Amino acid sequence: MFVGALPKRLASYIAEGLRIKGEAVLIGCSGAFTVERALIGSGLSVSSNDVSLFSSAIGCAVTNLDGEPIASPREAWLEPFCQTPEGLATSLLVLSGNYDHADRVNAEARRQALYAQFPCLHAKTREKLVPVLSGLRGIIRDYTFGDIEEHYAEREGEFVRCAFMPTYVGGYEKLWGPIEDLFEWQRPSVPDLTDDRRQSIMQQMAKAGSYVVVDDSLERGDASGLRLSTLYHRPGKRTMFLFSDFLPSSVMTETKSVNDEVVKLAPSFDPSESIGLTLLTSKQAGYVRRLLTGLGVGKLALSRRGGICNMGVVTHAGLIGAFGLSANDKGAKSVMGSGGGYLLYDLARGGLHRRLSKLVVMLTCSKEAMLTAAVVLKREKFGSIETTAFTDKPVSMKYRGVMKLLKRSPGALQYQGVVGELGVEETVQLWRSKYVK
Repeated sequence: MFVGALPKRLASYIAEGLRIKGEAVLIGCSGAFTVERALIGSGLSVSSNDVSLFSSAIGCAVTNLDGEPIASPREAWLEPFCQTPEGLATSLLVLSGNYDHADRVNAEARRQALYAQFPCLHAKTREKLVPVLSGLRGIIRDYTFGDIEEHYAEREGEFVRCAFMPTYVGGYEKLWGPIEDLFEWQRPSVPDLTDDRRQSIMQQMAKAGSYVVVDDSLERGDASGLRLSTLYHRPGKRTMFLFSDFLPSSVMTETKSVNDEVVKLAPSFDPSESIGLTLLTSKQAGYVRRLLTGLGVGKLALSRRGGICNMGVVTHAGLIGAFGLSANDKGAKSVMGSGGGYLLYDLARGGLHRRLSKLVVMLTCSKEAMLTAAVVLKREKFGSIETTAFTDKPVSMKYRGVMKLLKRSPGALQYQGVVGELGVEETVQLWRSKYVK
């Protein structure tokens, strides 16, 4: 029924933490009210906020049921369904899942079918929405139609501040613009949520008290001084990062089918394209290792207590490399002391670029890799990682220039790398400047 919502499992996890904490909640960018819906029956006091017509129509239907709707249709066929706040909210829910953009194939035919079916869809959606609105009225004390910073600034007292901001500039306009154009309404004037402004809001939240923030940028949250609490891994999609000063550390993974271990390998690679990291499940990591080396990760996983943080290096075309980090429990004291990390494996897909393996090694030392491994392995942040290259040569060209050679022994070289100094984007830029001609 609701479009553009946080994953239900993640919302339930956040709501459970808020219930246990028991403090009033201040939510910025409520979106589809996913967390609020998960808090129904909690008895908590919640203040919600958003700028989109979709969210604000729901907020108005919750807090101002007997008032006037905040928007009126520009097209006559919609008018009978939007006479009350509840009717407007229902109409927008129907449109959010059924209204086609003009540039889509057969969009006009689909819209004509929607016009014919709208009365039935509206009635069925209203039947589902009414009990949800009733439940929300039991916890939402007010709703602010406007900017998230103003929403926070206007509230005094002890709150847990929650922010679920769109993760790219103009996100609301691109998602809701075609539907909002069907209505006359007073659109609030708010500054764009640029990366700098989003980070500034996060910094203010960290200083103000307890907080919950969901973002798709690990580095942005860490740079804002937020504590990484939870990784929410979605196969084939960007990993979501939950930052909170009070929620416990955890890792969540969506599993949708028995073939989740299948990972798409990139058929080609352009060094100028966007490169990122994604968390891999143990099944996915085993699948990747079998493809690239013919080996699985089973023996490695059993030999290291505390498990492995498996990560993939990806582009839009697919996976180009992978690596696994573990807590450095075995053999660490003799060289680098306890508390570090151990690089169990690092693999690059052959034939794509002669220095791709060097990039994979450099990314193992990135800030994102370090923070992700700390959460997965339930350890403090790593300051360094160690690895062993099994070779009779005096140096390993793959690790040379990235990690420091600490020890030579017959058939093995021991390397150590400092981690957390550069983010993924900075690391990729450094690799391009040094190794891409």
